[in-house]
Amino acid sequence: AEDLIEALLENSDLPADEVVSEMIGMFLAGHETTSTTLQATTQLLLQHPTYIPWARDQITSVLGTRDPTLEDLPKLTHVDAIIRESLRLLPLADVVFRACTRAFEMGGVRYPKGTVFTVGIAGVHTSPKYYKDPTRFVPERWLNMADWFVPDTFLPFIDGPHRCIGEKFALNELKTLLTVFLRDWDFERIPIPPNEVEKNVVDTRFEQIKLRVTPRK
Repeated sequence: AEDLIEALLENSDLPADEVVSEMIGMFLAGHETTSTTLQATTQLLLQHPTYIPWARDQITSVLGTRDPTLEDLPKLTHVDAIIRESLRLLPLADVVFRACTRAFEMGGVRYPKGTVFTVGIAGVHTSPKYYKDPTRFVPERWLNMADWFVPDTFLPFIDGPHRCIGEKFALNELKTLLTVFLRDWDFERIPIPPNEVEKNVVDTRFEQIKLRVTPRK
């Protein structure tokens, strides 16, 4: 098979409508989320422009003028740090819900099987217990994770048995796209006419952004 659709059709017993459903899920979970994360990252870079040359200098050092390969991505630590800090401050899901599979006791309270718990991802990501200067955009914190990082406190892809299956793919995709974008393009924010502003009543963390992009010389 040359692509995922052919693989599903040729190697599974799923009917065609199920294959279509799986592909819609793959598109929404694997690409719409990536584009939203890139928007959030651009939003934060515009607010903290000193990190643009910080990333570009390393990109030039690692790649020169060639395109990135999978083997290059671990070397692009500044790009990786920017993406992780963006996912920390602006995770796509700021809360998730989990139902316990058995009864248990915690803090002197007995919880029956099926109790639904809310996991506040945004609260964990901005807790001073786990992050120094938790509300600031500080990508370089991710360059020395061994000195401070507490497991299970970075949850943009959730954790446990339901951890996002596409985590590695998404991170590699984000690193590649952001690397090429920063290397090849200059960008600046331009005003959006009031009549074109679309209000996001569901999630106000993400700003609507209009950019002017020009090729870098």
